[in-house]
Amino acid sequence: MPVLGWIIQKSEQNKLSKVRKFRVVAKISLTEQFKVVFKKAYTAINGNIKQYIEELRKSKILVKQIETQDVELKAPPPFTTDTILEEASKSFGWSVEEIMRRLQDLFELGLITYHRTDHTHVSQTGIEIARVYLESTWKSEWQKLFKPRSWGEEGAHECIRPTKPLNADELKRQIDLLQIPGAEALDFRHIRLYDLIFRRFIASQMSNCKMRRQKAKLVLLDLETTLEGYSAVLEEGFNRVYPPRMVTPLQPGMEFEVLQVEHVVSSESPLPTEGEVVAYMKKKGIGRPSTYASTIERLKKHGYVFATKRNSLVATASGKTVYEFLAQKLDTLKSILDEEYTAALQKRLQKVETGEEDYSKVALECYNDYLKIRSLVMN
Repeated sequence: MPVLGWIIQKSEQNKLSKVRKFRVVAKISLTEQFKVVFKKAYTAINGNIKQYIEELRKSKILVKQIETQDVELKAPPPFTTDTILEEASKSFGWSVEEIMRRLQDLFELGLITYHRTDHTHVSQTGIEIARVYLESTWKSEWQKLFKPRSWGEEGAHECIRPTKPLNADELKRQIDLLQIPGAEALDFRHIRLYDLIFRRFIASQMSNCKMRRQKAKLVLLDLETTLEGYSAVLEEGFNRVYPPRMVTPLQPGMEFEVLQVEHVVSSESPLPTEGEVVAYMKKKGIGRPSTYASTIERLKKHGYVFATKRNSLVATASGKTVYEFLAQKLDTLKSILDEEYTAALQKRLQKVETGEEDYSKVALECYNDYLKIRSLVMN
């Protein structure tokens, strides 16, 4: 119920905030280009849109203002279930069901640790895997780059990490040579997912890096936008394997020729990806690593939401009807159906797991709540 309600809210916001986006490709040199997006209010263009786009193509992008700041970036923690689902969904556009299925394949082949976990803890075995890889890859520099971290207290499972010091290229080589039994069934998507996990884990055991952050104000005709990113590496660290977003170093007064302009009508409030829905569930304490994907799949199976080509989720008319019925007709059950109830129940189940609370008492209360819902629905 809370998850469906949030998706409905995001779907409605998406409809109400239309904006024109102009995706521009600009020329830096004969071999270099960069892309930037300019926005304009949906109703702000008078006249022919094709003529306006042609004017943009004939104009030049001007660098109006530059701000820079030297910063230290901390190494990221290794992946947990929710963070790998969010990152892989964002990076690859995959559904969380596909990501979990491919994680299962990698786990069954012994290539990664258990993938249903909410702990970032790294065992001594994991730390040793990172040490071996860094020493063999950056021989004279490895001691400077290697910064072992356990990332929190030990839990039922540790983080999602590789089980061997093999990067994606070496893994693919061993698969091609049939050195890993059963791994010949893996495809390039498995390798991409493994590569993401491997690089993130190795980065978690490396030193921080120092970067120059750049914030540039760009002007094209009557459009303005801000381009942010890191323009220079000041001190190497985890960026060797897990680089942040880099941008072209710019100076005020620079001008760039426009090579291409693509116009789309979009929204200031984008639809949530499946990974973002998982992040919402994690933040609100809804569900467990083992139920994130199945919750979304059930919403899709019942026709309450559907996924776009990039696996963003949109609420359907059926989903809205069901949600409105539960929210309005069953107002007396609000305390049972809201996200606070779900999060509180999750904490109680964790206490049952550790022996701090009697399972029979929790089960009886849940059953009584179920009877309340059933009674109102049947009547």
